Amino acid sequence: MRLRELVGLALFCGAAFMVGGYVQEQRTAPDGGAAAWQPEPPAAALLSPEADAVTGTGAAGGAVRRAPQPSRTLATPRRFETVAIASTTVGSGEKLRQWLTYHRKIGVTHFYLFCEHSRADFEKLAAELAGATDVRLIPRWSKAQYKGERPSAKYCDCVACCQRALDEWWLGGWLGKPCNAELFVRQSLNLEDVVPLALRDGVDWIAHVDNDELLYPGFGSGASQRVHIGMVLDDVNQHVDTVVFPNWEGAPESDRVTEPFKEVTLFKKNTLSVSSDAMSKGYGDLRSGKDNYFLTYANGKAAARVQPGLRCNGAHRWQNRNKQQIEITLDSTVILHYVYATFSTAQHRGARGKACGCNVTPADAARCFILDFDQKVFLKSSLLQEPALRAWYRKEVVWDNAAKISAHIKDGLLARVHAPQLLLS
Repeated sequence: MRLRELVGLALFCGAAFMVGGYVQEQRTAPDGGAAAWQPEPPAAALLSPEADAVTGTGAAGGAVRRAPQPSRTLATPRRFETVAIASTTVGSGEKLRQWLTYHRKIGVTHFYLFCEHSRADFEKLAAELAGATDVRLIPRWSKAQYKGERPSAKYCDCVACCQRALDEWWLGGWLGKPCNAELFVRQSLNLEDVVPLALRDGVDWIAHVDNDELLYPGFGSGASQRVHIGMVLDDVNQHVDTVVFPNWEGAPESDRVTEPFKEVTLFKKNTLSVSSDAMSKGYGDLRSGKDNYFLTYANGKAAARVQPGLRCNGAHRWQNRNKQQIEITLDSTVILHYVYATFSTAQHRGARGKACGCNVTPADAARCFILDFDQKVFLKSSLLQEPALRAWYRKEVVWDNAAKISAHIKDGLLARVHAPQLLLS
């Protein structure tokens, strides 16, 4: 690792530990009472040429706007934005603890976990997290195999929220389908359900982050290094409602990974994060020998300002029932996606599909899994013995060509990210 990279990592991790325990300042009014904090006015008009240049194109060819990026340091104490994460999970144990620890250290203040564990496993998880005042566990065992019927008080804390979601056209096409489609419905209803909780708790921003994902506000260097997600969102113009974070996909360099957050440091950058020229030159080489560049999704995740009328628009975006939202894309903060980072994840895909009632046929794989690669993994893990499955996994998922990795780190298509590893060590 080069000296500059080591210095940058030291700055990131040292500051992250500082802000992880940072006590947020309560500003006072002139009369001595508590004053409602308001964001500082922007230095330039929203979306002005100076403050927000068009620096890329989206999936449909439209311009993607980047948000203003003023520098922020820890020199002046201030109140950072409060940030919540919502997640639908069956996670527990060390991986969930690492996920929580990392996000606390980068400034997440609230966690809403919709738990699809059995009753016994939920009670065990609740005992493990009994002292975690920043975590709210919301049990979902009564409808863990939710099929898309109308919600009841047994499933939704806010039944009206879930009914509104089911009445909308974008969700209707997913009802009555198994496995991933069913999960998509459950996630959407949970995100509808979380908005009243976030409003009640006074949260400023909320994001949906799965347990195999980490928010990474780690770009810049020196004084402009961002180490706190509340700091990043504090810099967003007050007229902006939604911020999109591109996702980078983890690239395991071995089929023996057991702790992805600590062991996976190589990431494939999203097309939003690199120039179109660099991507066009290197894309063919990156894909050579593999069916896919990104194994799963490539449209990022979004954080939304918590306000009346907020609703989810699937698992990746937010909308507002009361107004047209202003959305920007931040390429200074990304979602690190550790999809299929362990061989065991691929190995267990077959059992997961069969538990949903899916037959081992291409037609049923397409019915049960939304994404092409998930379908392939389901079929391969159902039909192949471990040695053959491991060989297929190494071919399609593992990145072990050192020369290719080095070349594409140099041209900016791949990146090394060590911050999670260091923050959790």
